[in-house]
Amino acid sequence: AGYSALHVVDGLEQYKGVFTVINAAIHFGVAFYLFKTKRTETPAFNLVMGVVLIFITLAIPVQLGGKFITIMWIAEAAVLTWVAQKSKLKVFDRLSNPVLALGIISLLGDWSTGYSFPEDLTFLINTEFLNSVLAISALGVIYFLKKRNPAPISTGLLKDVSQAMVFLLPLALIGFSYGALMLELDVYFKVWTEQTAITVGEYSQHYDPAIELFQQFWSICF
Repeated sequence: AGYSALHVVDGLEQYKGVFTVINAAIHFGVAFYLFKTKRTETPAFNLVMGVVLIFITLAIPVQLGGKFITIMWIAEAAVLTWVAQKSKLKVFDRLSNPVLALGIISLLGDWSTGYSFPEDLTFLINTEFLNSVLAISALGVIYFLKKRNPAPISTGLLKDVSQAMVFLLPLALIGFSYGALMLELDVYFKVWTEQTAITVGEYSQHYDPAIELFQQFWSICF
């Protein structure tokens, strides 16, 4: 009903993100009450914290959009991991993993769209690479936190998942670092190719084949 009202009333649609955060704050108030009354291990607390996380996670794409989504989601996962270890509450550790998965999926989506026209970018000095660096840095923080304390007071499946994350995160760090540099390497050679192109006639362009061979050589070496 609230979202419908924002769409109907002129000028309020831009506040959808704020409305989502307000909903998260209301539910967080309920969660804080349960925390103060020492009912953190109850299904009600887990449910309310789940709803809080859903609203916060939804508020990011609703209000910000663009590349901020990836950075904010992975940063949110890092904060949840840190809070889980500081508070010793298992629910935060549970919630961090799906948010991290969303951030990783979003990063892959950014790569597929942002590097569609690499010749329009500047090698290493572009928002796509900055987005990758920030996201990979946040992944590094999560790995450091989970390595230091793999599963805060966790047992069963949650402990197994957290331990698996300690193993998978360094692989993800290596993979995403490699992918980010490979994409930038492609940018470098695509820009070089465009700069050395020779126009023949009105529409035809000829490119130096040596650059393509050089790119293949560096790709193999890398």
